[in-house]
Amino acid sequence: MKLVSFRSQNKQRRVLMGVVLLVALALVEYVGALSPVEDVLVQALQPLQAAQIRVIQIAKAPVRSLLLNYQSAEHLQELQEQHAVALAELAQLQTLRRENEALKELLENTNRTLEERRVAVPVVSLSYPAVAAGSENGVVEGSMVTYKDVLLGVVTEVSAHQSRVALLSSKDSIPVLAKTDSGVMGIVTGNGKRALLTEIPRDDEIVVGEKVTTMGQPGIRRGILVGTVSSIDTRPSAPTQTAVLEQLVSFHEAPVVEIW
Repeated sequence: MKLVSFRSQNKQRRVLMGVVLLVALALVEYVGALSPVEDVLVQALQPLQAAQIRVIQIAKAPVRSLLLNYQSAEHLQELQEQHAVALAELAQLQTLRRENEALKELLENTNRTLEERRVAVPVVSLSYPAVAAGSENGVVEGSMVTYKDVLLGVVTEVSAHQSRVALLSSKDSIPVLAKTDSGVMGIVTGNGKRALLTEIPRDDEIVVGEKVTTMGQPGIRRGILVGTVSSIDTRPSAPTQTAVLEQLVSFHEAPVVEIW
């Protein structure tokens, strides 16, 4: 009984002291005596607040860096895609420009009528040179193909919208009768790399640098430039000579060609 009474009295004292303390703090606050204490506490807590902010910033830094890297990667990929599209469009524009310039040059530097020739775009592959024109465009087998008035080859196969061309330099080229400026005659064939003027009589004199033009035959007109003589192959035991020709223009580099 005495023990319980003692505990109860202690509890009552603590409650009373708490009430007295609250009343005292209220009075002190009322008279403004806590303001200096508050200022001291605020100043004391400022380093703690700054430290807390730094900790939060340090914790956020990896996340922010990760987000920035992800956004940068996305932006870089987008820029790369835009760059690729721009390059493709630029290549197309450059091709169209070359074709337009070639067409303009063909039209301005010729005395021929448009009815006797057709203009087509070369379709180039390593084993199948062709032009983007066929029977629907009036192309027939045996038509000669030129660029800047230089004979490049002859059409050998024709489909509706495309035609195969046997280039003078190819092994399956169509034999073309030709002669040099000095009147030396021969047959133009190919070895797979260069156009050659073959079957030249051994006693005929050939001059390096002179032009070689067509003599005329079915499908190929007279006086069309084939190329110039770049070298001569003379074998002591051979009854004929062979001249290697420089064609001056290339089917593989021509933006457009003419089909006759």
